[in-house]
Amino acid sequence: MLLLLFFILLILLIFEYQHNNKELISPIILYLVPFIVMILIALFNAKQWSFEINFTTFVIVIFGSLAFSLGTSTGNRIKLRRNGKNSDISCIKNGNTWKYVLFLIAQIIIFYLKIRYILAFARNRGVTGGISSALRYLNDLTKFTTEDTVHYPFFVSLGLDICTMFGFSCACLFAQQFFIEKRKKVDFILILLNFIIAFIGGSTSGGRGGSVQVIVSFICSLFIFYQRKNDYKKTVSLKIICLTVLILIGVLSLFIISIQWIGRYPPSMILRYITNYIGVQIYNFNSISETESGVSEIFGQETFYPMIQKICSLLGISKWANYHVGYPNVYSTGYNTGNVYTCYYSYIKDFGLIGAIILPFIFGCYSQIIYRSAKRSDRNNPITTSLVYYSNLSYMIIFSFFADKFGSIVFSPNMIKRTIILYIINVFLFDTDMNTEKTAIIVRYQQRKTSVER
Repeated sequence: MLLLLFFILLILLIFEYQHNNKELISPIILYLVPFIVMILIALFNAKQWSFEINFTTFVIVIFGSLAFSLGTSTGNRIKLRRNGKNSDISCIKNGNTWKYVLFLIAQIIIFYLKIRYILAFARNRGVTGGISSALRYLNDLTKFTTEDTVHYPFFVSLGLDICTMFGFSCACLFAQQFFIEKRKKVDFILILLNFIIAFIGGSTSGGRGGSVQVIVSFICSLFIFYQRKNDYKKTVSLKIICLTVLILIGVLSLFIISIQWIGRYPPSMILRYITNYIGVQIYNFNSISETESGVSEIFGQETFYPMIQKICSLLGISKWANYHVGYPNVYSTGYNTGNVYTCYYSYIKDFGLIGAIILPFIFGCYSQIIYRSAKRSDRNNPITTSLVYYSNLSYMIIFSFFADKFGSIVFSPNMIKRTIILYIINVFLFDTDMNTEKTAIIVRYQQRKTSVER
């Protein structure tokens, strides 16, 4: 049955690829491919894990994928403001060199201060050793307890939010450099250095999620720029695909090198680490899919917990202001397969089996609307806020196979704050000031007035 699930999703992927104009980074493609790879890896390890997929898991994954697909189709039918002609993707703002220098200095200072606070926090708790031990302790404390973690001063906390969102803008800037024939060497070096710092800084909390987001943002914007260049009439070239593969290989190599630094698996266990990162999720979900269904005490307890915690904190409801969302580890023949269960675990635990259909549909619709906005630009600079936002959102779509990223990240107070910061950063970097918006509004008003008079 696992093999049958693989072929059904593969057929759905081929259909969606053709139906979506062969756009490799459209939401439905980003959603399906990781699930297919996960199932393929599970097939190779089925004997070792004694894995036989049950009918409930089989149905949930199929109908959840179809619901996401239907959501993207619905998102295509929602009318959006018509964009003008795309700006030249090689169009760049002159005089931005000092801004790149400013962000480079800011990133170095902020991430340095962050590491200093983490080390001081860990040592006050009796943790010995260097940064690796401190990061491991912080990661475990954040994931498995509700204890207080590092409290940064306001300026450091705000600086981290700014640097995080700049990392996504920088990823788009770096991708754009591959389509500029006469680029400024100084700007290219500064953008590259900023990109590297953003990538490294993403792993300074003990996990690799931040670093992965930066890389995914870069790859996503790279594909969008290529498609824009060809007005979405040409499939992605072999050159771009090979570049993407080389980047992924390089990133994987860096992760292997950094395993000891962030305190995870030793290099000798890298194959098990990769399997635990992509493959075991379907096995873990299969172990609970027939027993977990709609048992949450409060609406969206597992799916929307950051928003619930914030609202309950404001209302003074202490029970739900700082509760812990923890998932038990699963074991197979003495082998620890971790505690990640795909996005469907949260959905069915909160809303029952219907949640595995409704939430993917909403996520698919939302993602497609953002993607459509990111595809085109009527500004003087091709890097718009919607492009940067979608390049970040693409990470959450891809990692739906891993766990829920939609309710816990997209619809969270932190994401609302960071989206505002992202818009301000783009205004600062690309001079997309309000005069442009006012001009566009006036033009649209005059066009409508003329149409009515006729």
